[in-house]
Amino acid sequence: MKSLTVIGCGTVGQTLAKLWYDNKIFSMGAILNQTLDSGFDARKFIGAGRVAEDFHDLRSTDVWLITTPDDLIADSCTQLANTGVLAEGNLVIHTSGAHTSGNLGPAWASRAMTASLHPIKSFVDAKSAVKSFAGTYCTFEGADDAREVLQPAIEKIGGKFLNVKAENKPLYHAATSILCNYICGVVDLGLTALDRSGVRKDEAIKAVEPILRETMENVLKMGGVEALTGPIARGDVETVRKQAGAIQNKLPEYADVFNSLGLLTSGISAEKGVALEKNLQEIRAILNS
Repeated sequence: MKSLTVIGCGTVGQTLAKLWYDNKIFSMGAILNQTLDSGFDARKFIGAGRVAEDFHDLRSTDVWLITTPDDLIADSCTQLANTGVLAEGNLVIHTSGAHTSGNLGPAWASRAMTASLHPIKSFVDAKSAVKSFAGTYCTFEGADDAREVLQPAIEKIGGKFLNVKAENKPLYHAATSILCNYICGVVDLGLTALDRSGVRKDEAIKAVEPILRETMENVLKMGGVEALTGPIARGDVETVRKQAGAIQNKLPEYADVFNSLGLLTSGISAEKGVALEKNLQEIRAILNS
């Protein structure tokens, strides 16, 4: 059984390490975190592993998983390579969605296999992520020999393997940010607007929960065009005019965001074909002004 060491063992690192360890895919080597306390917390959650004090406390292992913040990946790999423990045939992985395996250049220079592996999943906490990981798509970019190790390792814990080209990773990750992170921003903006309209946020969340769930279910079932409803879908010019005016008056700092989202929605509405084109042109004029 190949051994696994995790550098920067936060939520993603703990999730993958525990799943791989519990399913006897990899044995646990070391855990290296910024603090010893967080390292011991990670070890307790995973159920195995040796907490390392620093890079020079690392020992040889087969698979190195770097799950640090993106900006620390390259430096972590450089420090790892400088320890001299990397061996030819080792596998070094990072889990950034935006960066490629090229960020692991020092490992490649040490004749290690390199790859990026990005789970398309919202990691709020490791415990819930472990329970809900099955069915998660993981995008892979890297060397073919690295794929031979990682694909079965992901599939054996219920994940699905998805290949992405290195040159497409920034756009791919922008897409996942829109679909996950930006939705949080849009929902929070809606709740803020409701709060300014006199509906308390605790009440607002309960009030909009059904429509949020129904909308997302419809989008996933039918696609964005068919799922679209509301004033822009119908071409209700005066309603949009009133909405834009209210946002400008009560939430001026978000007016550009509201108008941009409306313009985006007008294109979807045109594709749906319910609203009259002349009405959509008036709506775009309002939002552009």
